[in-house]
Amino acid sequence: MELRIIDMGYGNRKSLETAFVKLEISYKWVTNMDLKEEAAECAYLIPGVGAAAQALKTLDQLGWTSFLKSTQKPVVGICLGFQLMFETLEEGQIQKGLGLLNGHVRLLPDAFNNQLRQRPHIGWNQALVTQSSKDFYFAHSYAVAFSQDAQAMTDDFVSIAAKNNVIGFQFHPEISGPDGLQLLKETWLWCKSYRPSI
Repeated sequence: MELRIIDMGYGNRKSLETAFVKLEISYKWVTNMDLKEEAAECAYLIPGVGAAAQALKTLDQLGWTSFLKSTQKPVVGICLGFQLMFETLEEGQIQKGLGLLNGHVRLLPDAFNNQLRQRPHIGWNQALVTQSSKDFYFAHSYAVAFSQDAQAMTDDFVSIAAKNNVIGFQFHPEISGPDGLQLLKETWLWCKSYRPSI
């Protein structure tokens, strides 16, 4: 199985490549979606960094929007790529997202978590899964406050969400040290073992 990273012309390319080489995960950057993708044995990654409106427009122009909405293959999102998976994004004006996950991406308040953090939220913070937590690196001004698909919370927003063949992270696991690399490794193992329910 191979990981296909959707190349929108910008993003966290070097850090992703460094992480996947270190983890010995076979990957390939892809631009335009073509019919060969339908038969490929692979998973897809929507990378982070950038503006929501431009990213959604680029995905559509490259032919990925309808494919990502209908595919049963594993799809992973990181930071902005994660946000694009939700129903709507309120960046500039309301944008319709891919609708793969339940929730709405909104601007973080000027100060959140009892005034301890300011927007933009940049740096290390905990992702809390039930009673355990790990630190990951965040860099964002928008987030989802609530989602039925949430798997982890950080302060007052969703930091991990998953549903069916889709999983995403608000933070950047590829630059989050050993814990981030371990999470990417576990995510890749999930991708390889995923089978759609009938």
